Amino acid sequence: MLDKTDAKRVAQPLAEREPGDIVHGSAVVPGGTTPMHVHPPKPLHGWKEFANEIFVIVVGVLIALGFEQVVEELHWRHKVHDGEERLKVELLTLSANLAEYVETAPCVEAQLGRIEAKTLAAGGHIDPVPLVRSPGLPETVVRMPMRVWSAQTWQTLQQDGTANHLTNDQQNNLNITYQQLDSIQRFNIASLEGWSRLRLAAYPVALSPELRADLLRDIWAQQVRTRAGSLIALQMLARIRRLEFAPSDAEINDRLRRLHTGTAQTVDYCKAGGLPLDDWRQRVAALPAAPSPRRP
Repeated sequence: MLDKTDAKRVAQPLAEREPGDIVHGSAVVPGGTTPMHVHPPKPLHGWKEFANEIFVIVVGVLIALGFEQVVEELHWRHKVHDGEERLKVELLTLSANLAEYVETAPCVEAQLGRIEAKTLAAGGHIDPVPLVRSPGLPETVVRMPMRVWSAQTWQTLQQDGTANHLTNDQQNNLNITYQQLDSIQRFNIASLEGWSRLRLAAYPVALSPELRADLLRDIWAQQVRTRAGSLIALQMLARIRRLEFAPSDAEINDRLRRLHTGTAQTVDYCKAGGLPLDDWRQRVAALPAAPSPRRP
């Protein structure tokens, strides 16, 4: 039964009722003229209904998590594909520089051998070695390639996490390759520092025993750097070849031809002087097969 208060509210015109007035399941909608029926929640009856509710919630959560994983997987696939394309560009430039290093190593050693022979045969004065003059480069007694070695793309992929989504073999090969690149860069820096000392051989200076010994040490140190750098370059080329996105030999040779264009190229200098050059592809093919990197 309705009590007096409820009866009074029901009898009130709708316009005079307060918003939110509830009378036996009816509520006045603010600003409206029609009451809204309110359904109170029904209590769960038994464990079966409770289990069904939990099941629906769990399935919904799993679907949401699965969808999130799919989206994340697609995101990383796109980033890996983009990273591989960018790496291919960087590895092409790197491979061409390495191939040039291997090609010209015998020529560089022949030039150093010529300076060594004159130093050993000299009496009180060394027979001067001709200076090599190239546009945009300092004068030196040894012509050798001096290229810019970049690892920017690989460093970026490591920083943004893309490198972690490559295969284990790809990560290992790239890690070792770019670690060896650090050695090549150190050899180049040391070679630049040695140029100033080797220039001594271009002038008829008085050659004391101490000065002769210093000059020979500089020559031998550069010979070691050249041979070690050539071997490291070969190992790097062999590792790069294992990658699915490695540049082809034809692409490397095409880039080499571009490097050899100009008036200040080591290959042209070596050919003009009848100095020896190597075939980088034959040298790589002659390397013993290296074991596959260990999986972590």
